[in-house]
Amino acid sequence: MIIIPFKLEHLQGLALQPAQVGSQLIAPGQVLGHAFTALSEGQPVACAGLYEIWPGRALAWTYLGENVGREFLAVHRAVRRHLEEAPWRRVEAYVESGFTNGHRWVGTLGFKFEGLLRGFMADGQDMALYARVR
Repeated sequence: MIIIPFKLEHLQGLALQPAQVGSQLIAPGQVLGHAFTALSEGQPVACAGLYEIWPGRALAWTYLGENVGREFLAVHRAVRRHLEEAPWRRVEAYVESGFTNGHRWVGTLGFKFEGLLRGFMADGQDMALYARVR
């Protein structure tokens, strides 16, 4: 697996897991500069980044491909390293309320649950708010 700077075509070429189809929270142009793509055998398996909300605060996002499989541990390490190197004091993440693996994963990345955001998504779905604060 290799890590390269994120480009919009990487997200468009990512075979998203069914739960993530249509769940983009941020416009792709906003994430350039603080994002990366993980490639395996030349194909994107994950895209992740940090979107600055204001100085000191950012939003973390990650899209995992259906083909991430055996590369997940390497992607996890890359995301953790990206978070550790980030200049923001507070980094937030949203997780679908019923997505158990997502809740578990953000916990392993050092995020703490802060609350449930009822009706947060355009379709009315609830999301959980997590934050990692230095």
